[in-house]
Amino acid sequence: MLLAPLAEYLSPDLIEIAGRLRPLPDSTLPWSGPVAVLIEHDAHAPAHVALWIPDRRVLVAGDMLSDVELPMPADDESLEHYAAGLERLREAVNSVGWLVPGHGTVTSDAVARYDADRRYLDDLMSGRQSEDPRVLDPENASLHRSNLARARPS
Repeated sequence: MLLAPLAEYLSPDLIEIAGRLRPLPDSTLPWSGPVAVLIEHDAHAPAHVALWIPDRRVLVAGDMLSDVELPMPADDESLEHYAAGLERLREAVNSVGWLVPGHGTVTSDAVARYDADRRYLDDLMSGRQSEDPRVLDPENASLHRSNLARARPS
């Protein structure tokens, strides 16, 4: 079974749904609602996407652009890889009216969230101490240590 590795994370009903997934012919969501564009970026996880609804100026960012969580790269991915994925969201971020992150609060200031993530990544990749307030949250301590380790040269 192709989905067997997910069995420990997904309930049987979700595995059944995942088994019915089909690739999309292009980057738009086939539904009867407003045009919705999928922005694939691989930053947080392989094949991770954000959903951009340009007519409504809404970006559903998934596990990106959070006010409570630090950038969380996919396993074995570099901070540079995450930064490249973040860059894929920049055009939508600059046009957004509302940003809906997977964790944290909805905001009308997506640019501030983007800038905070970009600054955090730039600090770590440049060997500087991050002044990001999310670093002080004990919930982010392990993730921050992991990101610091990713930033250090091998």
